[in-house]
Amino acid sequence: MIKVKELAKWIERGIKELGDGEAFCFNLYEDTDEWTCELLNTNSFDKNDSDWVCDEKNIYSRNNPLSICKKKEVKDFQTVLDSFKKLLNESLLFSNEFKKLANAKTIAYGFVDGDLRYLN
Repeated sequence: MIKVKELAKWIERGIKELGDGEAFCFNLYEDTDEWTCELLNTNSFDKNDSDWVCDEKNIYSRNNPLSICKKKEVKDFQTVLDSFKKLLNESLLFSNEFKKLANAKTIAYGFVDGDLRYLN
């Protein structure tokens, strides 16, 4: 599993590259032998419309997604989702930029083909 400080640094780089947006989302993916992540910001946000995340403004790390963990370490998506939530919350302690963003904007996370969950 990725270390919290490594995730926090990746998030900071992503925030700087993406710039401002209405909301931010961590898309998780099940790849062949690992679980991965990208970060995006959007032009709009509507909590009642699950398609708001499709209004992508900028995407960080789509072509080279962040490896969260190997599938041989964690086999099921629910464990990955629960662990990722914990990692995000811990990352707030290591990144002032991420903490500021989370206090000001909506932060969502979830598998790209599933339901979104909200950090704040």
